[in-house]
Amino acid sequence: MPPLSFQPIQTLQLPAGSMPSDVAIGDFDHDGRPDLAVAERGLNRVGLYRSGPTAGSFLSAPMATVATGTAPVSLVAVPLDRQTTANESDDLVVLSADQAHLQTFVNAHTPGQAAFAAGRFSYLSATGLFTRPRLHAAYIDTDPHIDVATIKDSFQNAGLSTVTPFATRTHVSIGTVTTTVGLPTDMALADISGQGRLDALLVQPLQGNVLVMFNPGQTPLYSTGRSISIPALGPSPTCVAAGDVDGDGRADVAIGNAASEVVLQLITYTLQGGFLFSTPLRVATGAAPRQVLLQDLTGDGRPELVVLTAAGQLRVYRHNGGAYPACFEAPQLLPTGLDPTSLRLADVDGDNRPDLLVACAGDHTVRVYGNTTQPLAAKSAHLAALTLYPNPATDRLRVQVPAGTEPLTATFTDALGRVLGTQTVPPSGELHAGQLPRGLCFVRLHNGLGSITRRVVLR
Repeated sequence: MPPLSFQPIQTLQLPAGSMPSDVAIGDFDHDGRPDLAVAERGLNRVGLYRSGPTAGSFLSAPMATVATGTAPVSLVAVPLDRQTTANESDDLVVLSADQAHLQTFVNAHTPGQAAFAAGRFSYLSATGLFTRPRLHAAYIDTDPHIDVATIKDSFQNAGLSTVTPFATRTHVSIGTVTTTVGLPTDMALADISGQGRLDALLVQPLQGNVLVMFNPGQTPLYSTGRSISIPALGPSPTCVAAGDVDGDGRADVAIGNAASEVVLQLITYTLQGGFLFSTPLRVATGAAPRQVLLQDLTGDGRPELVVLTAAGQLRVYRHNGGAYPACFEAPQLLPTGLDPTSLRLADVDGDNRPDLLVACAGDHTVRVYGNTTQPLAAKSAHLAALTLYPNPATDRLRVQVPAGTEPLTATFTDALGRVLGTQTVPPSGELHAGQLPRGLCFVRLHNGLGSITRRVVLR
């Protein structure tokens, strides 16, 4: 198994009073290098920081700023104009705390400059937000264009909002789901049902559970009429993540509780279509979790558990490939700044491995941690002979694997590491790509012995 290793690349000191609440990565000045966007809540703006001289670093002075609504709390970099390329993530969607003020900023596409058209806005709620919601960018519906989702925790209208950019580049369509109970404090998107669509997971502290609303693939996308509840098994659940911990091809759930622990539950399915939950694995986190992720950081096809705590610490637990529950090792501990507000994954140094970024409101910093984990040695011996064709492709891809290769899973991602879709490679080796965005994408083919990534252009 590859040793898990993260090393600090940079502590970016932001202007006094900035109080960063979230970060995003995109090529905002069109120089082919990743830039950093920071929601600077205390200054009512987004600061844009150009790549620095060291891979994964950023210059300390912003190359541009974008004025937002009062107290921006989250942002994502997305292609708002439904361009035909999957990696044109240079537009911004920003959520501000004043009455859930949502703004879209379209990049002017001026070479060498980070310039945006004036933002267009909508209101998700008339009574504001009371916690720290995060925008999520993902392919939620059945079209090949990226969507945005966030929680709403207004007392009058609590639940989930999904936002779909219009082709006009300037407007958004907002579809709202109102829950009948509780005020959500966090959300995640994952395929819980096994139908190949992203379901929505909402943390409900007052009910002590996570509400899973299933995505039927048609309007309305989510409703409480198609849902199940997962018990948090601890006081005051705060955050949630999902990933395939046991390698059965289905997402499992990790729930952060205020009692300084994360509770992992495997989900299995009955022949009657019901859901069963495993004996929980309780992982002590030393302080209350503020954010939790289940993401593969080593390239072995199994998700690591990443926890951001209120005490200013990142805890990264490597998945050792073993059977549940003895599957996570002792964590690598990484100190952050004061009052960490948001954790994001992105490849900032160009090595095709996910790095970690943490915004810290208490000391006005963004911490960048580079993923220095060595790739699996088994990759070259086990999967080097694998071929993926045709390239460029249109609606179908074919995987040709060496004889005796264990079953493979194909995960499609865009240039910023966002998952476009996951498929089990059938015996025929044929993958369906017709619903994916056109342009450059990455196909990671993996099994329990290793993984390999191929670049593919979809036309």
